[in-house]
Amino acid sequence: MQNKITFSIITFGCKINQYESNEFFAEMVSRGFCPENEDSIADVIIINSCSVTNKTEKKILKKTRKLRRERSDCYIVLAGCFGEVYPEDIKKKGNVDYVTGNLKRSNLIEFLNNRFLPEIIESSNILSSCVAIKRTRSFLKVTDGCNNKCTYCVIWKARGKIISESIEKVALGVRKAIDDGFKEIVLLGTQLSCYGNDIGTSLSVLIEKLYDEFGSSGIMIRLSSLEPVQINIFQSVIEYIRKGFICRHLHIPVQSMADSVLKGMHRNYSVADIFELFEMFKDIPKISIGVDIITGFPGETETEFFETLENLKKLKPLSYIHVFPFSPKKDTPAETYSEQVNGKDKKGRATILNDLSDQLRRSFYSKFINTTLEALIEEMKKDDIYEATTDNFVKILVRGASEKNINKIEKIEIVDITGYNTSLRLTGLLRPE
Repeated sequence: MQNKITFSIITFGCKINQYESNEFFAEMVSRGFCPENEDSIADVIIINSCSVTNKTEKKILKKTRKLRRERSDCYIVLAGCFGEVYPEDIKKKGNVDYVTGNLKRSNLIEFLNNRFLPEIIESSNILSSCVAIKRTRSFLKVTDGCNNKCTYCVIWKARGKIISESIEKVALGVRKAIDDGFKEIVLLGTQLSCYGNDIGTSLSVLIEKLYDEFGSSGIMIRLSSLEPVQINIFQSVIEYIRKGFICRHLHIPVQSMADSVLKGMHRNYSVADIFELFEMFKDIPKISIGVDIITGFPGETETEFFETLENLKKLKPLSYIHVFPFSPKKDTPAETYSEQVNGKDKKGRATILNDLSDQLRRSFYSKFINTTLEALIEEMKKDDIYEATTDNFVKILVRGASEKNINKIEKIEIVDITGYNTSLRLTGLLRPE
């Protein structure tokens, strides 16, 4: 009888990476590998990597050094975006046994199977199925890849061109999530707005088909980041938000609110386009819209920074900002741009934007004090305090809940606000039935 081979998976980066790690996990188990919670004793360790920032890459390399130092006998695999874009750099470090990227990810399981468990060749076909990253929310990757070659980014290299799942396959994933008892499904995609461009359809058509089939099921659809392109997509999103099928929460990676900076980033829209887009949402009550902003992009002057700042203050409805100080990526055009902004200025600008984000979020949250909200109870945080999330992505710390309330939409009486910016939370009490 063959010896048991254990494995663990370490994930860095976005929700798509988390989703794909869950795919890895299910496929490894189906091949006969045994999951191990402790990285320190697993036979095979898979690191699903990220390459969005240099800081993340440094964390990954530090982790590989630590693992190799502690476990000279384990087999370490580095997969994902970092492995796709910089495989030779990783190999030179000498801390991992196998490097693969996203575009050959399907080969990894076969390789590990043949190396460690050659007698087991059967596998269930679980790739691209619905995956639960949380007990209360199911995630479904409907498209991968990116067709936009932004000058600061390597993701288009790491993930290739857009590849979309068929509407039929997405519907099967949604059906499975409903059958498994989930109340909410998040549609994922690196360029979700462009879903279907490669297969002759669109995100609008997908949403319409899902509504026709599942609109009366009680399931809510949450959309991951939507690029600010193809205005007709947002018109469709608004229609189904009004119907209560899509959550009243959108995240839009605008990256800058200065036209000259957007041009340098190779973002194919203008500040006027962003204002026009936000205008479409002004009549939707209590909608939450957040944006990504990169500050300190090469050549961004103080004037351009304050242009972005003032435009963000005018942008309505805006409820929060995710702020990213620019970090030059190897082999990108922006790395070679002259007039790199110094670290001190980037940090100062990030602080100003984070303070604005806190003001926006606090102002949005304050509207709900002394009201009753319906929210999905997700998990216990500490000391019998549970965290819940509304459809418009308001986070609430709840007293009076228990395990039996998890994965249920409950009424919560809102009392106060606590925290700062991304850690800001409402506090409330579970309303008795």
